Amino acid sequence: MNNYRKFKWYRFNIARRIRILEGDELIQELEDIIDDIRAKKLDKIGMFRLQVRQLEDMIAETRFKPKQKSRQYDPFYIPRSGDGRIALFGVSNVGKSTLMNAVTNTEVKTGDYLHTTRTALAGTCDFNKLKIQIVDLPGFLDFKED
Repeated sequence: MNNYRKFKWYRFNIARRIRILEGDELIQELEDIIDDIRAKKLDKIGMFRLQVRQLEDMIAETRFKPKQKSRQYDPFYIPRSGDGRIALFGVSNVGKSTLMNAVTNTEVKTGDYLHTTRTALAGTCDFNKLKIQIVDLPGFLDFKED
């Protein structure tokens, strides 16, 4: 096998081995790959020497990269507001959104079909000088008796 084909094979295997790893597991795997290349004395070949440098850069980048919290969109996160909070939940298609529209003067979409409300929605109403947040949640059961 010539050096170029060997190099392509190594690159493919490196990508396959590290594709889902992160943190300390990634660093350990990259170090194992570098040790493997050096044990087979392939680091004397220019392409592999460059590959070892790139792997060492990846290790340094991973080691000194500050860990960030992963941000994921939560469709049910509603920031708090007002003095209290009430959640409207129940079976699909019973009028939770219609009640919320009437009480809070909001314009939540309503319809005569299941799952009209797909995410949590909020509105506020005033009651005896108190601001109450009302949260409309999607229906959790969707069966009909014949």
